[in-house]
Amino acid sequence: MLKTIIGLICVSGVCCAAVEPNYLDVRAAAARLKSEEALPAFIALADGPFSDAQKADALERASTLALEQKQYDQALELAKKITVPAISKAVRMRVMSARREWEALIVQFKDENIDAWWPDYLNGEAFLNRGLAYAARGDGTNAVADLRKAADTTRNDSIRGFALNNMGNAYRGLLKDDARAIAAYRETYLTKNDYKRFAAVIAVAEILARQNKLDEALAELRTIDLDKVGHPGWRGSLLAAYGDILVKQGRKAEAIAKYREAAGLKDLDASQKAAYEKTIKDLAP
Repeated sequence: MLKTIIGLICVSGVCCAAVEPNYLDVRAAAARLKSEEALPAFIALADGPFSDAQKADALERASTLALEQKQYDQALELAKKITVPAISKAVRMRVMSARREWEALIVQFKDENIDAWWPDYLNGEAFLNRGLAYAARGDGTNAVADLRKAADTTRNDSIRGFALNNMGNAYRGLLKDDARAIAAYRETYLTKNDYKRFAAVIAVAEILARQNKLDEALAELRTIDLDKVGHPGWRGSLLAAYGDILVKQGRKAEAIAKYREAAGLKDLDASQKAAYEKTIKDLAP
């Protein structure tokens, strides 16, 4: 299929058919390929007889595929080839974030007026990546400002939840503001991403437990119906969170039961299982 796609879009610049190919049709065909074949297909798309916007779309997708394959240098070079400034900058920030190049990201993009970018469909992700960079360098004030923008502007519910959880982390760890941290985490409950909500509930419960509000911490965990949590890693984390609070309440036997349930989950990550088993051993009389 890759050869067919390349033929259709006339990589050589010579028209191969009487009618120019439809970008959406050829893009859909490229998207159905395995990652290793899709990457050169999207690069070829960017050299085809298409508009600047369509070429930018193809290069963005190619850069993302290179990033998924951990071809970081290629991902960055593809991002730089995008002629639409906002998209090029956003994709470059994506690559730098993936490489944890936080200081370089701030140096290069700290003065960017992301609100003014057009098209704006990547603005939320750009605010997220800059916010993560500020958080990594310990700048809580700028981190929460950008993460707030990310949550408010993104069209992606997963990015919104991730931004809100990281905003909570920044308030909690960098600015030492538990009240605002809890508010940010709880805002994640309004998203449709279960895993982001699970992480937020555990974080709120940890804060309440640290404040010795143990009954409130358990009540927070109960807002998640464990019977509906199928992912072993998250189910284990939630059970362990119950266990941690029960230990603080002096209910050691109940805590051990929670850790045992967590350790016995099918398909649980080996490191999680080992951690829970160690806790059980430490708590056992």
